[in-house]
Amino acid sequence: MSSVKEIIAKHLDDARFGIIDAQFQQGFMASGQSAKKLKVVVSKKGGQLLAPESYFYMMHGRGPGGMPPIINIQRWLRVIRSKANPWAVAKKIAKEGTAIWRGERAGLDISKVIQNAADAISLDLGKLITTRISDAIKKAASIVLLLCLFSCGPNKYLQASSKPNPKKEHNTAKVITAVLLAVITYRP
Repeated sequence: MSSVKEIIAKHLDDARFGIIDAQFQQGFMASGQSAKKLKVVVSKKGGQLLAPESYFYMMHGRGPGGMPPIINIQRWLRVIRSKANPWAVAKKIAKEGTAIWRGERAGLDISKVIQNAADAISLDLGKLITTRISDAIKKAASIVLLLCLFSCGPNKYLQASSKPNPKKEHNTAKVITAVLLAVITYRP
């Protein structure tokens, strides 16, 4: 992977599939409509995994209060092939909340999927940043080396003389050149 956007897109897409798998494994897959609406959006500022409101209810349940939309209850009952009365189900939810909200059933748990995606993004971005910094250092070292060669003359570096060079800048340039060559050729 060569760009931040590609790294984020890949791992958010992996998370999307992980959530869908968790939904299936934990018994929260009925029609698959919620899964189809999971979307990965990546921009210059980062990435998002957008989910419909139904995921909130799969995770946390729905408390008592207003009635849930009857049409959603009807669709759900049709998919699970239940003969229950949609109005009665909606009234019960309005009165008592869902089994998840009441603590009678565990909600959809996607915490591991999200943590794995965050860890993978962090790891790959760290590798990318390390590579880019290393490349930038090597490029800068190459430029400095060329500047040293041009300013001091190539013959000064190629001479094998046991006599110390009276010009300190040439000796300093030799040391800098040796260090830069070591940096350029270093591979961690």
